[in-house]
Amino acid sequence: MLSEVSIIRIFSGFRPYSENFRPLIGPVGGFSNLWIASGHEGDGIALSCATGKLITGMIEAKILMQDFSNSGFPGININKFLPSRFDLVGK
Repeated sequence: MLSEVSIIRIFSGFRPYSENFRPLIGPVGGFSNLWIASGHEGDGIALSCATGKLITGMIEAKILMQDFSNSGFPGININKFLPSRFDLVGK
């Protein structure tokens, strides 16, 4: 049966995700100029505009404080997306 199937195209792609399935958005510890926006799993395309706006605002405002809950992003608890949330894992 498969010998008669006509394959038009094939799609494959990586869908990276973090250990707790939340994206990694923010500054990377140990580096003064490295930021990350990754780990969206299958929602990367759908969340790309919001992620771009969020990380751009973080970089432009040079928001480097530990508590982002009052950082001009109302309704978003940015702390749960920061890469630093994994800094103490396994220690």
